[in-house]
Amino acid sequence: MSAPARPTNIIWDVTYACPLRCVHCYSESGRRPTRQLSHDEQLRIVDSIIELQPEMVALAGGEPLVVKGIFEVADRLSRAGIHVVCYTGGWPMKPDMVQELMRCCDTVTISLDGATAEVHDKIRGRAGSFERAMEALRMLDDAVSAGGRPGFEFGIDTVVVRSNFDSL
Repeated sequence: MSAPARPTNIIWDVTYACPLRCVHCYSESGRRPTRQLSHDEQLRIVDSIIELQPEMVALAGGEPLVVKGIFEVADRLSRAGIHVVCYTGGWPMKPDMVQELMRCCDTVTISLDGATAEVHDKIRGRAGSFERAMEALRMLDDAVSAGGRPGFEFGIDTVVVRSNFDSL
């Protein structure tokens, strides 16, 4: 009998907590209890994931940047040679988080669902979410332009829905 196949990519929704109320959210984050593992439980999961030896782990949610200890989780995965991606709406991102993200993640993806605040904020369910996402992108761009970590990338993720289709 051959060994079982190992996963190459893992998407881990680390929390249902989220400051946004996106119309397309598959996990209903921000609308349901924020159920989340304790930090010790998260680290045990990380160790189990490392044993599986995936190529990539995406930290998603909800909003992973509201999870206490998320940088330790990402760092442990990264030190094991796993490509770490963080998906965020950008709302909670602060300047001090940028260096942490660049240190322990290979890719940060900011959700941006409209070319204007009107479209994006309607989809994300919170006024100001467009500006927060744009500010997160600016902070990442400034850090990369200032000579950020080699190999670090950031980008934009867009969910196409009827309300943004014409503006894309």
